[in-house]
Amino acid sequence: MSELSEKTPESVWELLREHVGHKFASTLAWAVRGMVDRMVMSAPKYGKVTPEAVRDRDWEASLRQRWEKYVGTGNVEWLLDMMNFLCIMCTFPPRAQDHFRPTSSDESPGYIAADGTHQFNPLDIAARERHERRSQMGGN
Repeated sequence: MSELSEKTPESVWELLREHVGHKFASTLAWAVRGMVDRMVMSAPKYGKVTPEAVRDRDWEASLRQRWEKYVGTGNVEWLLDMMNFLCIMCTFPPRAQDHFRPTSSDESPGYIAADGTHQFNPLDIAARERHERRSQMGGN
């Protein structure tokens, strides 16, 4: 992470485009601008984001509410709202046990494919084998 923090903003976007592709990097830049726009527009209504201002919110219910709006309408603005909420939660973790710990790829749950199957990095055969063993033992 220190190598990344030493880069200029433009070189960070160059690095991102190189590793994940121009389309995703452009969408991410658009999303970040959209998040900022929404926070600036909402500041007069909700005030500054401080620990006191966000302490008594039910973040899980708020995220679920916006997810349902997105699913019902297809409007990605609800996803930008969720992204802002997630950033607030990272800034001011709502629960005492919340923390950040970098995880390895073998700790990743992978993803669920459209057909319902559990998928992992195709190069990480060990993760797939661990998941299969846990599934056989009744775990997830």
